[in-house]
Amino acid sequence: MMEMCAMRYFLLLSLAVFAELQADLLMEVKPLDIIVGLTRQLSINCSFIRTDITTMVKLISLVITRSNETDSQRFYYQASVDVFDGLNNVTGDVSGLIDNRHESYITLTWYSPRSTLIGAYSCEANGENLHGQVVTVTKMAEVTATKPDVENLLDVLEQQSYILESQSSLLKLQSSQLTKLQEDLGQISSSVNEKCICCERFNKSLKSKYAISGLHNGSRYYLSPASWILVMKEAEAQCELLGGYLTEVDSEDEYLFIKNFLVAYQDYEIIYTGGHDEDLENNWVNTYSKSPVKYIKWAQGQPNEGTSGNCLTFWRDQGWTMADNKCFQGVSQYMAGYLCEVSE
Repeated sequence: MMEMCAMRYFLLLSLAVFAELQADLLMEVKPLDIIVGLTRQLSINCSFIRTDITTMVKLISLVITRSNETDSQRFYYQASVDVFDGLNNVTGDVSGLIDNRHESYITLTWYSPRSTLIGAYSCEANGENLHGQVVTVTKMAEVTATKPDVENLLDVLEQQSYILESQSSLLKLQSSQLTKLQEDLGQISSSVNEKCICCERFNKSLKSKYAISGLHNGSRYYLSPASWILVMKEAEAQCELLGGYLTEVDSEDEYLFIKNFLVAYQDYEIIYTGGHDEDLENNWVNTYSKSPVKYIKWAQGQPNEGTSGNCLTFWRDQGWTMADNKCFQGVSQYMAGYLCEVSE
């Protein structure tokens, strides 16, 4: 009778410890359902929060695995963070840390996720208890995918409409500011001395917003701040204010110099040059000089936008080779910038 009571007590204690560890381990998946082609990102976060009564006294690792099928027992490694090797992953973008004093976490993110990411995901916390015994606790979540329907598309269109309205207001404000700036410059021109002083201050302030390359064949390249908003006419005007124009690539040597300069700036997805084929498809000319583009280092499979992609850009994901893209006049689908060429 005493043995049965002892076993029952041990079982209840084990269940209590397991329930406690389950409460310490949190798993959050956003979203649980991928709308193919519309979902911007899929994020899986696992966190382990230590408390005064936590049974796992030392957390060693957090591991995310995935099964291709929700009813399968075979899980495949995706990412982990541990006290020995830090962060590791085979897919997505990962961040995280192990902190045995406070909160530990691992976050795995995919951008523009595809339906191939559906399945069951497991978050596993591995550690030791007070007696040095291995303790493991697991949380599970399922990710599904659906094809977009009319309602989804309407929701996205409504969101994009709101964004466009907001950005339109911002563009009007910027246009007003630019007009005011031009008026101020016109007034300054009435006095040569005042104009020189003010222009020096203005140029210094304007140039401080740009990343500036070294000198190459008498020119420097000014990289604009990265933005979701891009108006090509405004880009041309800004380059003119700098005393230059949208970059014209004339040789392989110039292309390689620009490429080596851009490598340090990974926040951009695409960077616009002065080349375009708006007048005649595949007849690439420079906006400023009106001359044919002399050198293009196409990325694999480029150009591929046809008549809808008339602007020549550098493309980060293809090693800063070149691609044709839309000549945006407002909100861009990429984090983009433009490159000015300024002679000295």
